[in-house]
Amino acid sequence: MKQVLYTLRENRPVTGDVWRMVLLGDTSAITAPGQFVNVRIDGLYLRRPISVCDWDGDGLTLIYKVVGRGTAALARMAPGGELDKEYQSLAAFAKTKTLAPGESQEVELSFDLAGLASFRERDGAFVLEPGEYPATVYFKAYREEDQTFIGQAGAAIKITVLS
Repeated sequence: MKQVLYTLRENRPVTGDVWRMVLLGDTSAITAPGQFVNVRIDGLYLRRPISVCDWDGDGLTLIYKVVGRGTAALARMAPGGELDKEYQSLAAFAKTKTLAPGESQEVELSFDLAGLASFRERDGAFVLEPGEYPATVYFKAYREEDQTFIGQAGAAIKITVLS
């Protein structure tokens, strides 16, 4: 068995709970689709065996379904490097006053990009790697008298960090 350190290039949902992960690195030990790679996940003792969907000389593609703690941790990993990063986190939060039907209120959200950094052991420091960091702004509505959920909407944006 050959141990290889891959760089996470892409990790995105294909459907609700099925994800596509693209890893860059040495694929000389991969001989056919369907071969398994045992993925180490920080914080979990056992590696997760994931079947190779496709590969070439530069990297490999894994398709996996989120079914438990290990694959949920895989889905939280963000592309851009060898660092252990969350897939998503709460960066900012704001609450409006109670709004009457048809009424609106402007809300401003901001957050420090340093919150996207991850700790790199070999450097002993937090590092914000260059790359694209997807972000989503969610709006949720609740009925005031009984806190019944009414609905939600979202808008996707990308934050690009340059070197």
